[in-house]
Amino acid sequence: MPQDLPQSPQYTSHKRIRIIQIVIAIVCTVAIVTVSIVLTRHNQAASQQTKTHSTTLGNACVGRAFTVGDSGQCVRDAQLLVNYMEHSGLTECPFHNGATLVITGAYSQKTATQVRAVQQWSSCYAKQEGFTSAIKQSGRIDKLTWRELCTYSYTDPLHRGAANASAAIAAGRNAGCANLSAS
Repeated sequence: MPQDLPQSPQYTSHKRIRIIQIVIAIVCTVAIVTVSIVLTRHNQAASQQTKTHSTTLGNACVGRAFTVGDSGQCVRDAQLLVNYMEHSGLTECPFHNGATLVITGAYSQKTATQVRAVQQWSSCYAKQEGFTSAIKQSGRIDKLTWRELCTYSYTDPLHRGAANASAAIAAGRNAGCANLSAS
C-alpha cells in the first residue's frame, strides 16, 4: 500500500480550485440541459396548441378557399349551403340568377355564378342594414363567403323543417361552420 505523501500547501490549493471548477462546470451543464428540456417542452406544447387551432380551421372547408376547377366534399358542402340559402325564403334582397345547383362536388362556372349571387345578396343585405359588406362578388368561396353561407344556411337556418334544411345543416357541420364561428 502506498503511503500518503505529504503535499505542499500550493498543490492542495490547486487541487481544491480544480475540484471547484469541475463542480461549477457540472452545475452549469445540468442547468443548461434543464433549461433546454423545459424550453423544448414549452415549444412543443405551444406548437401543438397552434397545430390544433389551425388544424381545426385549416383542415375544415371553412378554412380554405375554392374556385372554378376545384372539387371534393368541401365543394359539395358549399353547393348544398348555396342552394339552401338561395331557396330558403331570405326576402331582404332578391337573388339574381338564383337557380338550383346540381350537387356534383365540382366547382363549375354554374357554381361560381350561384356563389356570386350569394355574395350579391350579402352586399345588398348589408347595405339595407346600414353597414358595408367586405365580401367581394368574385364567385370564389373565401372565408367571408363561408361566413355568410354558415350564418344563413347552418347557424341560423330560417326554415329548419324545409326539405333541404337537414341537408344544409349536415353540410354546414361537415364544412366546419361551428369552427368558423369560434375563430
